[in-house]
Amino acid sequence: MHVWRYGLYAPPGLRDDEAAPLLVVLHGCRQRALGFAYAAGLTKLADRARLRLLCPQQRRLANLYRCWNWFIPQAQRGEGEIRVIRAMLDDVASRVPVQAGAVAAVGLSAGGALARCWHFTWATVSVRSSPWRPRRCWAATTCRTRAT
Repeated sequence: MHVWRYGLYAPPGLRDDEAAPLLVVLHGCRQRALGFAYAAGLTKLADRARLRLLCPQQRRLANLYRCWNWFIPQAQRGEGEIRVIRAMLDDVASRVPVQAGAVAAVGLSAGGALARCWHFTWATVSVRSSPWRPRRCWAATTCRTRAT
């Protein structure tokens, strides 16, 4: 049995019995799920919009660099890591109410590509997806710049 971890962020004041939209946040390579959500400002967005963030963490055993394996044929068919994230979504929905029709996915780099795979393979779940490109660097360990 493989164990996959995820973080669930809820804004202050949102009760556990209160239905809310859910945003699945898929980090890029070499990133941590909740750290990415915080650095990208998505926790502030969640606070303003009163939505929960589901932040799956890629396992090092699945990819040495913690990249999501969007390029593997299983993921492109809606299996593999897509099914793992779907199981996380089901787990979250068993713990807190998720607003009907209000599930979206956003990701950076490999996370953005996996969000797209999820969108195309699980269209019946009403998932909206968006690969996301940051406008600036947040940490020297995740972005490199070239002198011109």
